[in-house]
Amino acid sequence: MVRPRAGRTPSPIPDPDSPLGRLAGYLRGLREQAGDPSFEALSYETKRTGRGYSQSSLRSAATGKVLPTLDVAEAFVRACVDYAQTNPELAHSATRDWVAKELVGEVVRYYQNAAHHSALPGQPAQASGTSAPKSSTSAAASNDPTSADEEPGPATPGSVSPLPEPERSGAKALRRRRRLALTAIAAALVAVTVLAASNLVDHADQAGASPGSSATPPGPEPAAENTRRAPEPARTPTDGGTVLAGRSQCRGASPKGPATINPCISVTGDALHYLVRVTAQEPISDLAIHVWLIDVTTGQRLTNTLRYCQATLIAVDQTAECGPATTRPEPGHHYVAAADITVGHVEQPPLWKNPGATGLSTAGVLWPPPTR
Repeated sequence: MVRPRAGRTPSPIPDPDSPLGRLAGYLRGLREQAGDPSFEALSYETKRTGRGYSQSSLRSAATGKVLPTLDVAEAFVRACVDYAQTNPELAHSATRDWVAKELVGEVVRYYQNAAHHSALPGQPAQASGTSAPKSSTSAAASNDPTSADEEPGPATPGSVSPLPEPERSGAKALRRRRRLALTAIAAALVAVTVLAASNLVDHADQAGASPGSSATPPGPEPAAENTRRAPEPARTPTDGGTVLAGRSQCRGASPKGPATINPCISVTGDALHYLVRVTAQEPISDLAIHVWLIDVTTGQRLTNTLRYCQATLIAVDQTAECGPATTRPEPGHHYVAAADITVGHVEQPPLWKNPGATGLSTAGVLWPPPTR
């Protein structure tokens, strides 16, 4: 079988800070870590496991424009897991620790937040082609065997066509709809209560601040415009190098010119932390080291996170680090740390001349981390 080609870069999510945008960002992050499969490949994975979903349904789920069915969101996650297991050479190393059941549970939480938000008074109604939240475990009890998000795709060798599902009686279906409506209303009331309590706490904190003090909310660090910053001296790591706080992802030592580079990123509830570790493969008199963050959700590099260090490595296997650096970027997005090296004194990575170049990057992390 010819492996489907990798997918193209998706369009930015319209409102990445909304619950629907966070759901789409989570799906995009999983797809990126799985090896960036095309939606054709993901559709094939769903058909291969017995219940097929079309490319358009899966692509729509990751746009952040419409709320998909929960079945489609769960199928998207399982397809990413299956693709990563089938193509380990394309997937990020973080996928080795993936557990499908845990990831599905995570996407269900994102989905419920998006669905409840759309049910709040004053919110736009669900887009056509979507349905009320339902779990794939109850899909066999649905009275609609083929929804708009479940368009049958072309026949694929080895795929299994979905079987017809039994019809439910009108009374049972009506009771089920009522239960879903009551659940949505209750969740909306809880969400409003939590939001009101949060606002009260914020006002209390501000009222208790000392005169002349100001609280700085988490957010992107301001970019330095039209200024030049002297390069930071590269650190000489001890005891195997700096260990970042929180849960970290590292690329692994990858050869680049006269050295290997290994960018790392970690996430805590307070901030993102990142660095790059460089190991000489030959003596290097002057080496420019760069490390920065990329917002996977929007597909943009964060220029204000660039760290530039200058190092001299006089022996083979000598190691230096640029970082660690800390930042608080836009919440609810997935981020990767990217790095590059250049012999000489260069303030900005030369590869930035190509808008699509990313450098060597880590697996993605979500900031802030989801609460358990």
